[in-house]
Amino acid sequence: MYELGEQEEVELVRQIFQMAAAGHGGKRIAGKLNRQSIIAEKRWSPSTVLSILANQVYIGQRVWNKKKNADGKCNEVSEWAIAEYAHPAIVDQKLWDAAQFSLMQRKQRKTK
Repeated sequence: MYELGEQEEVELVRQIFQMAAAGHGGKRIAGKLNRQSIIAEKRWSPSTVLSILANQVYIGQRVWNKKKNADGKCNEVSEWAIAEYAHPAIVDQKLWDAAQFSLMQRKQRKTK
């Protein structure tokens, strides 16, 4: 395994979003990252990949008030406080939307 520099981490995040946009799920992406021997504190897991793909920080947003309290229950989206353009985005909106759409399609297929 090897350590990543800042630019390599940015490219890795983009790679994860590109794979998701191409139709790959968390398990497949995690497997590819593990085969590439890209360091994480431990092996990549599907849940780690999916949490990256759900994190709006990568499109330059900061979000507050997502959760009601420590039990982890989420507030309605209408109750979230979202700061657009809070910092430079790592992925653009088009790639974010493509990845989210692909993940939603995968989820819908699994529930049918």
